[in-house]
Amino acid sequence: MLLAQGRIKGADKHKRFWRIPLYQNMPDVIPGKRGPRGVWCKVLRQAPTRIHVNQKKIKANIDTPRPKGTGILKQSKTGFLKA
Repeated sequence: MLLAQGRIKGADKHKRFWRIPLYQNMPDVIPGKRGPRGVWCKVLRQAPTRIHVNQKKIKANIDTPRPKGTGILKQSKTGFLKA
């Protein structure tokens, strides 16, 4: 929603991906005119978030066909996020 409204400073769409520049490891969001102010974690985390994967369920699903698409969010070397 913020990307479509043009409220992320410097964000542009390159082919099918949005390129979002980071300022001090956070995207710069332009505040809206109405409604409550946006609140999110502005402090850089001490350790990266870890995701626990249940290996037994994954091994049980090896023979089942995979779904077509999955979303991936990565941070590139140029300082842009791909969404």
